[in-house]
Amino acid sequence: MSETIGQRMAKLMNDHFVGREFELHYFRQFVERMSERPERILNIHGTAGIGKTYLLDQYGRIGRQLGVVTVYIDVRQLLGSGDSFCRMILSDMGCAGEVDREDDLLHSCVNAINDSASKQKIVLLIDGYEEIGSLDFWLRQRFLPLLDARVLIVIAGRFPLEGPWRYSPAWKSLIVRLTLSELAYEDVRAYLLESGVQDEQAIDTIWLKTLGHPLSLSLLLPMGAVGAAEAVEAVEAVDIPCEISWKPLDERIHHWLAEAPDEDLRQLLYASSVARTFHQDLLREITGREVSAITFEKLIGLSFVMRQASGWQLTEIVWEALRNSFKVRMPDTFASYRDRAIRHYARLVEEGLSVHRIRDWEFAQLMRFSSSPILRAHLRHSRESSHYLEPVEASNRHEVDAYIQLRQRNAKALKIRCSDSETSAIFRFGMTSEQSLQRLRIMNVEDLMGLDAEALKLLRSHTGEVVGLFAIVPIQEKTLKFLTEDPLSRVYFQSLGHARLQELRVGEGIPSGWFVYGIDVLNLEDEQLRADIVHTLFEKIVTGGLVIQSPPSLEYYHHACEGLGFEKANGCDHNAYGDNRLASTFVLDTRSHKLTSYLRKMIPELSTGEEEGQPSFRAGDELPELTPREREVADQLIKGMTNAEIAAALYISEASVKKHLNTMLSKYGFKNRTQLVRKILGG
Repeated sequence: MSETIGQRMAKLMNDHFVGREFELHYFRQFVERMSERPERILNIHGTAGIGKTYLLDQYGRIGRQLGVVTVYIDVRQLLGSGDSFCRMILSDMGCAGEVDREDDLLHSCVNAINDSASKQKIVLLIDGYEEIGSLDFWLRQRFLPLLDARVLIVIAGRFPLEGPWRYSPAWKSLIVRLTLSELAYEDVRAYLLESGVQDEQAIDTIWLKTLGHPLSLSLLLPMGAVGAAEAVEAVEAVDIPCEISWKPLDERIHHWLAEAPDEDLRQLLYASSVARTFHQDLLREITGREVSAITFEKLIGLSFVMRQASGWQLTEIVWEALRNSFKVRMPDTFASYRDRAIRHYARLVEEGLSVHRIRDWEFAQLMRFSSSPILRAHLRHSRESSHYLEPVEASNRHEVDAYIQLRQRNAKALKIRCSDSETSAIFRFGMTSEQSLQRLRIMNVEDLMGLDAEALKLLRSHTGEVVGLFAIVPIQEKTLKFLTEDPLSRVYFQSLGHARLQELRVGEGIPSGWFVYGIDVLNLEDEQLRADIVHTLFEKIVTGGLVIQSPPSLEYYHHACEGLGFEKANGCDHNAYGDNRLASTFVLDTRSHKLTSYLRKMIPELSTGEEEGQPSFRAGDELPELTPREREVADQLIKGMTNAEIAAALYISEASVKKHLNTMLSKYGFKNRTQLVRKILGG
């Protein structure tokens, strides 16, 4: 018999399946050792387009290889009927009979499954479980309890099994959960090579466009395009200002919005795409209206919304697609929301400064609105990190040596890729193995440890593994001698002259700045480790001081410095790295009011408020004791507005207005609004 279309389709799906090595190995081991394990339900979950159905297809193939009976049930075809569920199983097992009554059908189905389980293992693959509806109760209470304990059930859906599945100790003990995430770069590369795409630049571009999202990857390559030329042409077709006009993107958004049929929920979902991280208060502030707890709970319950330490985030690919769609379809609304989000984070940064609290997380969120494509590109691939810094001292000194030896032993050529979704700009940087060690090799551990307890730190993963070495020298009285003599820093510091050096001679406690002597991580290709570097620099920048660094003369470092807003110091080049290439020195000064100037340079929208008659981020104005939000309230207060009117004008709650007024009264020791108004007016 000749090959059927179905057989050819199955072969193509198998040939083009990549990645998921862990999930495939786990399933195989589970089936082979099922008698040794108490669990009987494998719960696969992940957002739309993540590849759940493809994975179940591979599970079926593995099961057949192992001599296991595999039965596939698509919940989306059942219309909420237990009768249909049983008929689908009986049909797939080849033993469908003429049974009319539902009870008889249920027992016939269970008997067929259990009879098969008595002879050989059987796996039920249940797909599309997010559409199970009321049938979930029937499945949990009537169907599954009757099955032989030798049956393995795989349940795949957008959401993990919750409710009674989690609350009941009995069900909970039977379930293993596996979360599907995007494919890694190597998996995407393998898929594209299998599809005939050989050009490395095209592979990088497709990877950066899709971020490893399987549905996006599949849609990006047009039908019939299996060569490099077609792939490049397909990618270039996406490089247009309005990415929403690329029709496959509309298809992706349709899949995701299916989870949010309610119009209010959809509007809130679009609003949540303005900032990278959101919470209920932020959404209320940027939309200018109250966000009900019920609607917010629906929002954070969507399969593509993730809980983070400081709020919630849409998964990267969903965030970018919805954000681009919002920007194109409702440009004025998007611009308004974006402006409010910018001012929200700017206000928090300034409020932090007023009470000497470092708001580096808020600063990082603010920098996502930067006008610098290279900075946005680095932040696009930034992930919340569980890594932490630990000062180097005698007790962990040996770990520094072990780390350096490990880095030298495993040094490799690096290929660093990042892209900016707003401009479609793609950045590629390369380093030889020798270049990747340059910063590490000039670090004199003993000298750095002797300078200051905070000068040299280990970067550790959440498991305690050393994954980086950070040498950032505080600029103060006791470190200036070293900085003016060391080959890496002396050219710059000797150029300052006596008067400027004297400004930097401060005592211990709060340094006048930091010299980034060197930052080395285990693998610079690792996006999380690069994020650790950027956020460490953010912390120094937002603290307010002189931040100086002089990295090797490589394109990657120069782009990173310029993207962060550092400026090249004239006449301060040197050859401390000994590679016959002059290294430049880069400086960023955020002392005092200069932080305001820096923010205005990086985010031009912060400079437009005064021209438009709106409050803007500023420091050192009249009444410097007031925060930006308090100034906004004060501006409305002198107009004679009530609390309710002020709340409506500023898109905040009346409770927030009252809180700000009480804080201002407390600052000046006043008892009523009249006294406060006189103070504001200069009376």
